[in-house]
Amino acid sequence: MHKGKRDICGNPISEDLWGKLDAHFSKESEALREDINEQISALKTARQGIHNYLKLSKEGFYVSLHTRCDNLLKSWQTIKTTYSNNLDHLIEELQAREKDIFTARTAIEVDDISEEIVTIFKEFNQLIEEHNKKTTTLNTDQQKARNDLRLSKVATFLQTIEYQNKHEEIKQLKNETSVLENEKNQKQQDVNVLIEEKRVLEAQAKDESKGAELVNQHLTRFFGHDGLTLVAEGQSPVMKFKIMREGTEANNLSEGECSLIAFCYFIARMEDELNNHKLIIYIDDPISSLDSNHVFFMFSLIESVIAKPKKYSQLFISTHNLDFLKYIKRITVPTNENRKKDIAHFFIERSQKQNSSQSVLTTMPDHIKSYSTEFNYLFGQIYGACKKGKGDKQMILANTYSQFYNLPNNLRKFLECYLFFKYPNNEDPLENLDKLFDGHTPSLINRIINENSHLTQLDRGWKPMDVNEIEDCAKLVIDKIKEKDPDQFEALVASLG
Repeated sequence: MHKGKRDICGNPISEDLWGKLDAHFSKESEALREDINEQISALKTARQGIHNYLKLSKEGFYVSLHTRCDNLLKSWQTIKTTYSNNLDHLIEELQAREKDIFTARTAIEVDDISEEIVTIFKEFNQLIEEHNKKTTTLNTDQQKARNDLRLSKVATFLQTIEYQNKHEEIKQLKNETSVLENEKNQKQQDVNVLIEEKRVLEAQAKDESKGAELVNQHLTRFFGHDGLTLVAEGQSPVMKFKIMREGTEANNLSEGECSLIAFCYFIARMEDELNNHKLIIYIDDPISSLDSNHVFFMFSLIESVIAKPKKYSQLFISTHNLDFLKYIKRITVPTNENRKKDIAHFFIERSQKQNSSQSVLTTMPDHIKSYSTEFNYLFGQIYGACKKGKGDKQMILANTYSQFYNLPNNLRKFLECYLFFKYPNNEDPLENLDKLFDGHTPSLINRIINENSHLTQLDRGWKPMDVNEIEDCAKLVIDKIKEKDPDQFEALVASLG
């Protein structure tokens, strides 16, 4: 400041002194600047180092430690930012000092976060230790986690099913079960007593002598056959039967008598089993060599003992006798859920093929199944031709034209049978037509049924049939029977099913 301007206290400063002063102050300034620059460089290195010092991430730790690791990393980021800012302020101050070393500056205040850095490093080290420790106890921790998870599931399940309430309910039910078990044991003892009584009664019921009495009842009640009786000899279970005729042993029984006794014995043996409703009964042609009177009584026995009580599961009856078939059609038939008769009719046909033969089960034809006699069948043909039908009449005629061609012959046969039973005093029943019809109607009917039943006149064979005329004739017959014999008419209609 004084160089080249004035002296100090009136004394000039020599050039040599000025040289010494310049040398001294230049050396000290350079040394100060070097110190400042070294410090700036050290601070920059420290700032760079703080950013690269910690390179941890949560992915390097177990999942259970991720949250703590995240929190520590956030805290470290805050501390690192504060520390870096402090270094920046110091560097800025040193750079300003280096530019002006002769001007005094006031020292700046910075936060000392050394303790915080040490503390967070300790926490990181503790986290690493826990991680390393967890590695050594991983299997144990996994097992514990599994157990905890299983217990959690069990606890949730118990809450869902209301285990405590169910446990109390089960306990109460066990008490009730114990009471019921005692009652059951008591009932079982009662059942055992009843079973023993039943066994004794069954032993008594197997007395064949009682069966013989039942056979004799059937013979007398249904067949009026008190001449033949069945007598039991000996003691059960070794017992024999004798067939007696008017007090003496019967010999040379006819085939019909053998059939009667055998069938009555079959019914008597079966009656005890009918009560279980599970029997499947098959009766195969029981009327061999029997007269017509016995055929009816055979049907009555089946009807009263088996069919009418309906105590069977299934009933099969086969026959080749048309008289017996006529009665079987009247048998009591059960109904199904739709209130329809639960019955089926079949036909057994035997066919011969070269050297072998076989029997085939087919559906029974309508003319056998639906009509008990030819008289009923003829009435059905006539009644079906004249009753009103639904739909187009042309279509009806097209589908039933053959029926109209057979109708004159059916009319003739039906009227012959009907008039014979109504007026059995003439060899030619058709001569009594005038007793049934008035006016010219007998002649009209006679002409139609005779002309259309025969083709002796050639001109008749060249002409088509007059369907309307035949239809009117059938209607006349049906209306007259309905008028004269309403009861028989209704019965005949009912027989058509």
